[in-house]
Amino acid sequence: MRQKGKLSTVMVILVISLLFAGTFALANGGNFTVDWWSVDSGGGGGSSSSYTLNGTAGQPDAGTLQGNLFTLSGGFWTVVLSQEAVVEEHFVYLPLVEKP
Repeated sequence: MRQKGKLSTVMVILVISLLFAGTFALANGGNFTVDWWSVDSGGGGGSSSSYTLNGTAGQPDAGTLQGNLFTLSGGFWTVVLSQEAVVEEHFVYLPLVEKP
């Protein structure tokens, strides 16, 4: 009798496992891709009493915008070095705005 109880328990677990395996096989997320592109140009400008920013909703692909006391560097992982290559303490915001 003990052997029959173990066998029926194993069979129940096997059937439940096969049912779940079937539902997991049917669950398909589709074909997704991550395309390499960015949103450039086509933006506008904004200003306040102290600042003016002309740009886009995305990021510039390359380059740096400079004027008066501020530098705006494009990109998500940009590196800003002064001409003397001295590392200064500053806070990083996206997009990176640095006041020398």
